[in-house]
Amino acid sequence: PAKGGPSGAAALVAPLSGYVLEQLATPGQRVDAAAPLFSLADSSALGLEIQVAASLAAAGHRPGAP
Repeated sequence: PAKGGPSGAAALVAPLSGYVLEQLATPGQRVDAAAPLFSLADSSALGLEIQVAASLAAAGHRPGAP
C-alpha cells in the first residue's frame, strides 16, 4: 500500500513492468479511489505484423536482414 510522506505525496507501484502511455490525472488533482491514474503498456508481449512485397520475399529477405 502507498503511504503518504510529509508533503502528502504517495508512492505508486505499477502492477506490471512496461511503459506509461498516458497520464490520466495530474499532481494535486482529486480522484476517486478506483480512478485510473495512468494507462500502461505491457512491453513483454509486443508483436509486429507487416506486409512485404512478394518480390522481396522471393529475393530471400528474412526477418532481421538489412
